[in-house]
Amino acid sequence: RTVRQEIVWAPAPWKIRLTARAARYDYDVQTEGIGINPPHRLKEEFRLRTRTERALSPRTTLYADLTWERSRSNDPLANYRVKTVFTGLDVTF
Repeated sequence: RTVRQEIVWAPAPWKIRLTARAARYDYDVQTEGIGINPPHRLKEEFRLRTRTERALSPRTTLYADLTWERSRSNDPLANYRVKTVFTGLDVTF
């Protein structure tokens, strides 16, 4: 099951995009742990992303992207949190 929402606001020459996503995965075949009746594997993912763009010309755009992501699971190796930030310049030839 997944739910996703995106909001875009574009007052020229800017464009701001906010995205949120949540997902839950129920694995019917995979189990977690050991024993006679181990529980089925579960995983939840959450992601927030914002991207800000500034048009410098009709062919050139400067942008910055920030992403926050979290994964929760009953498998300890699948739990994590990460933040990613990057910037760039898009040029269309």
